Amino acid sequence: MNYLLAQTLDVTTDNNNWDIHSDVTLTPRTLNVHWLWQLKFSAAKNVSNVTDRMLQACGGAGYKTELGLERLYRDGKAGWVMAPSNEILRNLVGVSALNGFTSIDLWEEMSNERLLQREVKKMTLEEKEKLGKKLLEEAQQEREASEGTTSKQHPYQDTDFLNPFNTAPPAALSQEIKTTDGVIHKAALKPDQWTSLSLLSRHNLTDKIAAFTFTLPNPTDHTGCYPGQYVTVRVMINGKEQIRYFSPVSPPDDHGKIELVLRYETQGLISNYFRELQPGGQVEFQGPCGGLEYTEGSLDEVTVVAGGGGVTPGVQLLRHLTRNPQDTTKMTLIYYAETPRDLLYRDELDGYAKIDDRVRVVYTVGEGGEGWEGDEGFINTQLLDKYITKPNAIKHKVVICGGPTMSISTLYSLYQLGFPPQTVFIYGQFGVEQVKAVYGRQAALASHTCH
Repeated sequence: MNYLLAQTLDVTTDNNNWDIHSDVTLTPRTLNVHWLWQLKFSAAKNVSNVTDRMLQACGGAGYKTELGLERLYRDGKAGWVMAPSNEILRNLVGVSALNGFTSIDLWEEMSNERLLQREVKKMTLEEKEKLGKKLLEEAQQEREASEGTTSKQHPYQDTDFLNPFNTAPPAALSQEIKTTDGVIHKAALKPDQWTSLSLLSRHNLTDKIAAFTFTLPNPTDHTGCYPGQYVTVRVMINGKEQIRYFSPVSPPDDHGKIELVLRYETQGLISNYFRELQPGGQVEFQGPCGGLEYTEGSLDEVTVVAGGGGVTPGVQLLRHLTRNPQDTTKMTLIYYAETPRDLLYRDELDGYAKIDDRVRVVYTVGEGGEGWEGDEGFINTQLLDKYITKPNAIKHKVVICGGPTMSISTLYSLYQLGFPPQTVFIYGQFGVEQVKAVYGRQAALASHTCH
């Protein structure tokens, strides 16, 4: 079956000739997808059944590493649950056999009218009127956008893959800054060339996350980044260039140094490189490369919603705010972590909230344990409704930095609370797509600036 399907794909694609895809609507493999699903299902089932029988035949000795059976058994189970899992494949093949392949709607392009009607019947008259009004408004916005009568998206937006919210290329704080003590501070980093920096120190924040502080070329230098921007790091590993993006926790006025946070990954090349990096070791930096460009006093309020290691932009923004008493912006950090031990910079953040009435810090954890007095559970609508300032006449920006699941969940909550899309900025390459998935394809987008 494997051979026949491979042969079929060769014939269908003219021996894998990519020239035929100059027509982007051509999808010759699609007609064979359900057969490939069945092949994966059958192969995974066979491996799982055979390795299970082998283990039964060997008894407890089958788990001995030297036999090699334990690895085969583990791989067999992994093949069964590997996406799409065999349970899901059984459902997909059954649905396609009964109702046709298009009924699966893999890309969620078709609505289920029967389901819609069933759900609408559950609604009260007031709920129906509210939903109808909202749908008519969205339809009008999409019609105007499609006809070109309105344009809610800047022409530059969604053209830079790394910075989809940007309305212009990332700005650099390249000018010299003279502080009240008369010292002139120059920008150490540049967005178009690499600068080698030396590791000054490192310390563990948790057993899996560490902070690395690098010295800038001169003790009076500033980074050259606006608060909220990120940088690129480059190292050479086995003769190959490896690049990674970091949002520093040190603000621009942290003269002479830049601090990064890294989560150690078992198989990560850069993680292993940093794990072995000792004080004095060199790493190349470039930046700023994008992100939020925060400017003092340009907003009334900023809310940062962060998860895990995604708190780094929030730490940077809070450090900058608390060092500038003339900045009237209020800032709220809503921060989720698995356990209280996983809350990074907690003592420092608590200190800001105690001494600065512009700052509020809210923690929520997956498992609080005995003695935990903060919130528990994921960041959801109820939590945000409790702590976030609702949309009003103030200039308010919501900044999200976390995994895709948290970002989408937060967006749905903000949508339900009445926040317009142009007030929400998300770190990461897919932030715009996430906003459009919740607010609609014609949604107005936030800018990377605070204006």
